[in-house]
Amino acid sequence: MVHTSLLILLCFGILGNTRGVEDDRSSCQNVQTPDQRRCHVCQDAPRDVTLIIRNVLKRPFFEEEIKINCTRYQTLFYIMQQAAEANTAFQFKVTYFKRFGFFVNEINNVGGNYFLDQTWWEILDKNMTFTPGVSSYIPPHGEIVTFNLTATRHH
Repeated sequence: MVHTSLLILLCFGILGNTRGVEDDRSSCQNVQTPDQRRCHVCQDAPRDVTLIIRNVLKRPFFEEEIKINCTRYQTLFYIMQQAAEANTAFQFKVTYFKRFGFFVNEINNVGGNYFLDQTWWEILDKNMTFTPGVSSYIPPHGEIVTFNLTATRHH
């Protein structure tokens, strides 16, 4: 896994408080623009992104909300790393596939295992539609991303 503290330092990732997502980005005025030569995972415009982590299938059950304000990270994967550093209650494990990118195996010590029990972590946007995955999805400002442990039901 990429060493996140170095990336956060290079990208000047700043976490806000836990207020709701605001329509304007005036609270991000003092966030510095990252040097694109040093930070290939950052972008110019800061964004507010909320992560909802939901597990109602396996013990321990949980639903958490993590708000990341003024993030400069591009993809959801780096925003997840930023959230894990800021909130020790949020942990995740991934597997990297060269052709497809990162696959989320486990969140908060609860794993999905499609081959064993047909469960997996689905990743949905605020419209509850599937995202292209943590490696390629770039959440827009104000996005709410839901990680939902789900199962396929066979009849």
